[in-house]
Amino acid sequence: MKLQVTLPTDHKLHRFCIECNADGVEPLYIDGLKKYYCKVCKQTNNVSIYLGPTTKVWTDDNIEIWHETAGIFVRNSEGKYLFYQRDTFPYSLTIPAGHVDINDTPEQSASRELREENSITGKLTKLFETDIPGDSCSGGADFHKWHVFVTDFTDDINNVTILEEGHSPIWLNIDEILQCDITFAVRYIIENFKDKFTQ
Repeated sequence: MKLQVTLPTDHKLHRFCIECNADGVEPLYIDGLKKYYCKVCKQTNNVSIYLGPTTKVWTDDNIEIWHETAGIFVRNSEGKYLFYQRDTFPYSLTIPAGHVDINDTPEQSASRELREENSITGKLTKLFETDIPGDSCSGGADFHKWHVFVTDFTDDINNVTILEEGHSPIWLNIDEILQCDITFAVRYIIENFKDKFTQ
């Protein structure tokens, strides 16, 4: 998404409407899905331009908004990976992931996301990093730099809980997940780096 407003530098919370660019958009849930309502133009959208106190965000030469993301493929003893249904845009199956904060390394952000979203702790192994154009998020960016990790899950797979931004955890292998409705980024990662998951 091309930025239509000047990025604030005060490190405070801002949510800009993607319709009228007003600050102060409020999150709400409609049928279990997170949306964003603007009190100025009265529009409800799947996304807003989000800037938090620790948000790592920048624009490129085309004024496109970029975020940085840490994503984790959680692998069980059968070689299957953890996916769950997002209730925040994009509303598809995904892996545990989250934006990298200003003061965090990708590894720190990945560990935090696992704890916050799934109560999982474990040794992370970084597989690779890649830029993904076309990866839209609820925070208003269509471009993301991804840091992709894997961790092995040795507990009972039935004990996995999705604590934030989703529900319905499921364990699938790489070929199975490609037959499902998955987020653009997860599909891009698997289709372009499938060899990383078969080593």
